[in-house]
Amino acid sequence: MNYNSLSPGEKFSLFLFLMLSSFGLRAANPPTDSLEHALLWRITAPDMTDTSYLFGTIHVIGEEDFFLPKGFEEAFAKCDKVVFEIDLEKAMSPFNMIGLMGKMTMEGDTTLEDLLSEEDYALVSKRMKDQGMPMFMIKNWKPIFILFFLQQDQVGAGLSDANEEGMEATTSYEMELLRKAQESGKEMDGLETASFQMSLFDKIPYSEQADLLRDALHEEEASEEEKEASPSMEALITTYKAQDVDSLAAMLLLQDEFTRKYSDLFVVGRNKNWISGMQKLMAEGPVFFAVGAGHLGGEQGVVRLLRAAGYRVSAVQP
Repeated sequence: MNYNSLSPGEKFSLFLFLMLSSFGLRAANPPTDSLEHALLWRITAPDMTDTSYLFGTIHVIGEEDFFLPKGFEEAFAKCDKVVFEIDLEKAMSPFNMIGLMGKMTMEGDTTLEDLLSEEDYALVSKRMKDQGMPMFMIKNWKPIFILFFLQQDQVGAGLSDANEEGMEATTSYEMELLRKAQESGKEMDGLETASFQMSLFDKIPYSEQADLLRDALHEEEASEEEKEASPSMEALITTYKAQDVDSLAAMLLLQDEFTRKYSDLFVVGRNKNWISGMQKLMAEGPVFFAVGAGHLGGEQGVVRLLRAAGYRVSAVQP
C-alpha cells in the first residue's frame, strides 16, 4: 500500500499512529525472567473455546527486512477478526479526520508565537510555507501537530516504493496487515480510538510540546554524543528480526528524555487498558491482535499482563 496514494486524512491518521507508537517502553523493574524469542504468541484460557493470537509489529521497516514469522499465515487465517492499536480502516476515513480537527487547536488564546523564540518561529513559518501552509491558519495548533506536518514528508519517503536519494524503500507492517485483512474480508477493530490517542497529547504542557518541536527543528545540530546515546534504527531492526521482544523493550529505554518521561502515559498505561478490551474481544471469537512489538516485552508488557490475568500466552516458535 503506497503512502502517496493515501488521502490527506489517511496520511494524518497513519502518521498519528506511527508517532504515538514510537514512544519507548519503561518498566518500573526489569523482568526477572526472559521471554522466548518470538513475535507471534498464542493466547488460550480454560474458559476459551477459540485460540487467539498476538503479533508484534514494527511500524516502518526496509522492504528487504520485512518478514512474517513461521506460523503467521495459519494463525491469521484462523482468526475472524484483526485488531490493531486503533481501527486503521475507520481512522483513515475522511469523516473521522473531520471529527479530529477540533482536537488540534490549543485552548484559550495561546499561539505558537508565545511558545517559541523569534528565530524558531521564523524557522517554523518558513518550513510550513514551503509545504503550502501559511502560519495564520495554524497559529493556534498544538505544537505536536505542527510537528506532524513538518515530518509528514519523511513518513511519505519511508512508505513509498522508492525515493530520489536512492535510499532503501520501506514498508509498514500495519499497512501490510490492513491489506491482508481487507483482501480476506476479515472484520477489523481497534483497542483504542484515534480520538483517545490525540487526547493523550493534552496531558503534555504546550511548553514541552514546543520543546519537542524545537528539538526536531534543530535535530541536525545534535552532538555526536547525543546521537550515540540512543539505539540506532539498524540495531532496533536487528533486534526485531531476532524476535527478542524483551531486549527490544530494554533498548527503547535509551530513547530521549521526553520519551522516558512520558512512557508511562504512552505505553504502560495503554498496555494495562488494552487487557480488558482484549478479554472482551476474545470472548466473542478468535482474534488476531497486531500491536507494536515494544508493547509485548517488559514487566508491564502485554505478554506478562495477559499471563497475570490468567491467560496462557505461549510463543509460536520461529
